[in-house]
Amino acid sequence: MPQEFEPEGLWSGRDLANWEREAFKFFKLWGPLLLVSGAAGGLGAVFFRELIILNEDLFKGVLLAHGLPIVFLPVIGGLIVGPIIYKYASEAWGHGVPEVMEALRSRDGKIRTRVAIVKILASSVTIGSGGSAGREGPIAQIGASISSVVGQLFHLDQRSLKLMVMAGASAGISGTFKAPIGGALFGLEVLNGEIRTTDLIVMALSSIVGYIVSVAILGPAPIFLAQDIVFRDVDMPFYALLGVVGGFASYLWTRGLYGVEDLFTKFKVQRKWFSPFLGAWVVGGIGLFFPQTLFLGYHYMNLFFAGKFALEYTGSLAIFFLMLFFAKLGTSAFTIGSGGSGGVFSPSLFMGAMLGAIFGIGVDALFPSISIGYRSFALVGMAVIFAGSAKAPLMSTIIVAEMSKNFTLLPALFVASIISYLISGPGSIYWFKVQRTVGQNIPDKYLNTPQLPAMALLAYKAFKSAKNDRQAKALETIGKRSEREIVDREGKASQTAPTGKDSSHQENNDGKNERNN
Repeated sequence: MPQEFEPEGLWSGRDLANWEREAFKFFKLWGPLLLVSGAAGGLGAVFFRELIILNEDLFKGVLLAHGLPIVFLPVIGGLIVGPIIYKYASEAWGHGVPEVMEALRSRDGKIRTRVAIVKILASSVTIGSGGSAGREGPIAQIGASISSVVGQLFHLDQRSLKLMVMAGASAGISGTFKAPIGGALFGLEVLNGEIRTTDLIVMALSSIVGYIVSVAILGPAPIFLAQDIVFRDVDMPFYALLGVVGGFASYLWTRGLYGVEDLFTKFKVQRKWFSPFLGAWVVGGIGLFFPQTLFLGYHYMNLFFAGKFALEYTGSLAIFFLMLFFAKLGTSAFTIGSGGSGGVFSPSLFMGAMLGAIFGIGVDALFPSISIGYRSFALVGMAVIFAGSAKAPLMSTIIVAEMSKNFTLLPALFVASIISYLISGPGSIYWFKVQRTVGQNIPDKYLNTPQLPAMALLAYKAFKSAKNDRQAKALETIGKRSEREIVDREGKASQTAPTGKDSSHQENNDGKNERNN
């Protein structure tokens, strides 16, 4: 909502009534456009999902079924995606959300028309060919692009156009993940960086429309079928500890993704037409041993929650899940970091589920008498990595509950997400991309050199800064005291010493006395 419609401080009854009247005029004027944003986001989510399925049928159902080794699927996809992005829309590189954030802050919400078309094609091929990326980045960029074009056609002012863009992105997220509340919070917490009541109304309206459109076409079935999971108060300390572990895992995920980008930049192959092709060789190589880490991974995650994910594995489940965690980190970092088109949300969910499962297995081994299995920890783990890496604890809490239709774990999800947010250190996985794109330095050189975990680094810097401040204040106090002492001595000396006028007068008197004598 425009800035002048946002109430500030304590208003009188008359001022509040005037504000409500102006706000009503705003919604009456632009409300239909917000409905257009919601419908565009919902329809874009449906179309994007079907296009991914079409590409998966082509690569898996045709190429893989006819004997092509799985290692070549991402390679072929990278060879298709790179030239399309390189020639038609450079904004489609990578995960999409940072490009929307940059448009909101650097271009007043204006996004080129072709971006939505290129993004939907490139991302569907990347994911459908086995690339390890998510749907949230592309659909956010698609919904934002359509809304931006519509807003520009109606000549919206700068503030209203930005709201329109955020509303379109929220509707896309809502329709993709069937999460109307999480979609609204995505626009506010991730894109806008703050939650304001009037803006929440706009995001919620668009997000609900996107959700209704998606459910009307695809049905209400949840994304994840996580049944028979209950929350117990006695387990809350374990969920809090999982948040700590998730915070450090978030740091590792962010560092790994931009470490791959740095690697491609170092060898001067970043954002070339062949960049996704080069990264796809690593993705395919890892997928040859861990095929579960290719594609979106939702199918395997549902098998995981159904207890069928690791039936073929006879060794230690904890070791197996740990290998899958690092394998998914590798495939995702090289898919997105090399320039492949896709988001970071789905990889975060997969890695979080594996991390939570490992943690849950450890809790079961240490406390067998209160064992509840590892699936509840896996569901909470899905939220903690994204909460820490994207700096969106509230959105992570709600969207995981909505995607699984399991709201009993909300207290555990919220506590673990908040702790992960605090532990993971400064900056988000999205903002780092924005800062790199616009040429700003990364805060604290967070991604340029290997460093201590972020919170330990911040604690050290805070301690060092406090020590320097104390030393500076001590020196300043000593300096002021010395200055006062010098001034006092000079004042006393000036009072006791005779002046030049007095001494000459004394000399004249002495001369007169001598003559008289």
